[in-house]
Amino acid sequence: MHNFVYLQNRILDDFPMNSQQLNSDFYHRTSLFNSFDYDYEKNLTSSKYVEIENRKHIERLRENEFNFLQLLISCNFEDGNTNEAIDYISKQLDKNSIATSTWIAELFSKYSNDNENIDILYGLLRTISYINKYDCFDYIKGSLMLILKVALLSKLEYLQEAALMVVEVWNTSECYSLLNSVDFSNSKYIEKYANLLKKKNQKV
Repeated sequence: MHNFVYLQNRILDDFPMNSQQLNSDFYHRTSLFNSFDYDYEKNLTSSKYVEIENRKHIERLRENEFNFLQLLISCNFEDGNTNEAIDYISKQLDKNSIATSTWIAELFSKYSNDNENIDILYGLLRTISYINKYDCFDYIKGSLMLILKVALLSKLEYLQEAALMVVEVWNTSECYSLLNSVDFSNSKYIEKYANLLKKKNQKV
């Protein structure tokens, strides 16, 4: 696992995108989880019931937040290999992909306000590379793309690398459009990685 010490000493100004923008976008994209009461309807196929089930699942995830974050920061993320944190998220996605994806975006929004949480942000970035396999991807993609944008613009090589790994796995037009809009000249390594991805996309 990479060493987070030098990253944790960087100031929050390394994030050029205001975290309030991330919080605002996240709020609008996930408001359905906070806009209804708990009255169950008899029709279990209704949209109201689905919203309630989503709300119940996301609240269970929130209750387990501390344990998950401890697991997340203790895991090694090696290319091609899974770990306990990824396995946990995979199981939760199988149970309720919409709520779980929303919770991940919520965590990134919450912990992007403090530069001491770079390890959490890195782990979340590595984890979201798996989300494109699920049906909820198109629904939650807007918030996830905003997460990628924050990471790519952060000027923190560690986060930029993790975000580029997500781009490589997702391999979507939106990802490459975002990639082309970012200046990576602050790091020769990251610039080389980004250019390699761009060349691969051009050959497709």
